[in-house]
Amino acid sequence: MADRPVPIVEKRLMDVKLGELSRWITGRDFTPNGILASLRRGHNRYYNKYINVRRGGIGGVAMMLAGYVLISYIWEYDHLKHQRWRKKLVVNCWGRERKKKPTQQGTMKTVLEMFDVDMKIGDTVKIKVFIDSEADRFAISLGKDDLELALHFNPRFDDDQDDQVIVFNSKEDGEWCTEQREDSFFMFEKGECFKFSITFLGEKFEIKLPDYVLEFSNRTSMDTMTFLSVQGDVRVKSLKFDY
Repeated sequence: MADRPVPIVEKRLMDVKLGELSRWITGRDFTPNGILASLRRGHNRYYNKYINVRRGGIGGVAMMLAGYVLISYIWEYDHLKHQRWRKKLVVNCWGRERKKKPTQQGTMKTVLEMFDVDMKIGDTVKIKVFIDSEADRFAISLGKDDLELALHFNPRFDDDQDDQVIVFNSKEDGEWCTEQREDSFFMFEKGECFKFSITFLGEKFEIKLPDYVLEFSNRTSMDTMTFLSVQGDVRVKSLKFDY
């Protein structure tokens, strides 16, 4: 007999049928933070998540309860099978604008946020995004939270100073530090998918792009990244951590 679902929501249910899950959920007091749960063992790409959503816009809505939505989707999130990911992850929104946050020289929509990431020295995150056809900029950030960032990787298609440029920065106590700009090349294209990876090497970050490698110093004392965010005019197609 196939393994039954083992939802990771406040506590584990070792013997629960999918049809009974909704009745169990309605009796729970969820916090505004979303918690990811694997729907079926052995199927690394199929997950449910509980999200506090202001707007709809994600396919596969299974039910609504008290302002929360149970959303089913199929994306390449193979890293969630790792034991380190039996922690709380928060996903604010996938490719749809829910709220805006102040960023460098303007605002970018928050596409994805994750907490308790536990990215240590030597670990790599691989990301594939689809860049919107009218994209202005996007950013990948790693750190402690959105006020303490060790890495802010920010490709810009229409920068006020350099037109097309990749901007690196860090943030301490909510304040941006000195920018590091890379304008010798710009290989991102609007309306296309793009894959790259970020490796945390302790004293620096290594960003591997097709046929090119960029580096940014770890200006902070962080030896573990617990927060990851994706912002801007992109949609996340896949995200995988290699430990």
